Formats: sequence, C-alpha cells, structure tokens
Amino acid sequence: NNKTATKLDRTIDFSRQITRSKQGQKMDEVPKQVVMVSCEDDMCDMPMGMKDPTEGAKVSSGNTSIAQIQGIKLRGPFPSTNEIFSEILWAQRPVVIMIVRRMGCALCRQSFQKLHQLKQEFEKIGVNLVCISNQDIYAEDFIKEVWSGLPIYIDSNDSFREAMGAPVYKGLWFCKPPVAKRLLCMACCGTGPKAGGLKDKNEKTDRVGGDLVVANHGVIFERNEDSKFTHTDPNVLLSYARKARGFD
Repeated sequence: NNKTATKLDRTIDFSRQITRSKQGQKMDEVPKQVVMVSCEDDMCDMPMGMKDPTEGAKVSSGNTSIAQIQGIKLRGPFPSTNEIFSEILWAQRPVVIMIVRRMGCALCRQSFQKLHQLKQEFEKIGVNLVCISNQDIYAEDFIKEVWSGLPIYIDSNDSFREAMGAPVYKGLWFCKPPVAKRLLCMACCGTGPKAGGLKDKNEKTDRVGGDLVVANHGVIFERNEDSKFTHTDPNVLLSYARKARGFD
C-alpha cells in the first residue's frame, strides 16, 4: 500500500569512498550523491547502509586472465546439450557473463531480471548477455521468468567460478539481516520474480555467483557477488560493456 511504499522510500547520502581490489589497488572514487530508492522502482533491493555500487569489483588487472577462462567446456545454449568451448562466447563481440548461484533463488532471479531490463541497451552497442549455471535445474522456468530470449550455458565443472576464486558461503545465509530484509521486502511488497524452489540447492550451489565483461583482448571487468548476494549494478556492467566496445 501507499503507506508501506512511503516508508520504504529512502534518501541515502553516499560518502566518498575508495574501494580496493584483492591486490590492494585503488578503484575509482565514488562521487558523493543522493539516491532516492523506491521500493517499486528498485524491486525492493534497498541499500543496507553505505554501499559502493562496485563493491567487491576487480577491474581486471591480472586477477582472472583470459587464459584462465578459455577452453572451458560448456553445454548449451539450454535446452541444447551440445558442447562448446567458452571462447566462442566472446569470439565475435564482447559479452557480459553473469554466473548464477542458483536458478531457483529469488534473489538471483531479481538480479538477472534487472539486467534483462537493459537488454536492448546492450544490443544497441553490440554486446551479448549470457547466463552461466553449473546445473540446469529450473533453467526452463528461469528463462520464462527473467531471462527471455537470452542464452543459458551449463558449466558442469564450475570452472568459471573456480577461475574467479568465488568464495563458498556457509551457514544459514538467509538469516543474515541484510539478506532477510531483502527477502521480506520482496515477499511483503509482492514485487520481483517468484522463487523457483529448492531442488537446485545442493553441494553444487555453495559458491556465490559473479559477473564478467570479456572481450577478445581480455577480461575487462569481474566481480563476485557480495555478502548480500547481489550482482553488479546493471548500469555499471553497461558502462564496462561500452569500454569493451571502445565507446568510452
């Protein structure tokens, strides 16, 4: 209702921050800004305190090399079970690769739905969007709900996340306050994609997902999901996609 939506509208004053990659290198300074976050407009993905939109990002400087993600065997695009090698994904033009933690997860679906909303913007600049999962459980439903018209490839050996050093999450992750708040907000407001189920929750989904922007000449951008299980802001990915095409 309007009362609830009003309570969810917030003004966040982001202070200037400098994030560092795992190698201790300085990232771009985040300019001070005031951001109005609307529950309806932002799919209930409300900031939980101060947050740099590129938190956890590693703008590629040798962290994950192009060599580490070449030669990976993939199946797809789903429902095809044909085998291809990963370099096919960026052979013709740059690609944004989003690695999904679990296709039945509502939070994962929310992140992918947000990127899908910018599908035409990526098409305009000639950059492909691809989802990679390590299993195909809920793949058909995932495409229908949040990834219509875009491919899913299956990385059965989890080689992409291995190359990116994606951490394993442990314990009752959904009880963490920031995660619980996101889930509660989605449930109460009735916005965002519905969860697929728990059939895909197993030892293959113990690692967080991540994002890559890749071109023939190398990895342009990479980032693992943060502690709130959020992927990179789609507009940040679009910015790096433009750089991969040489527009910026």
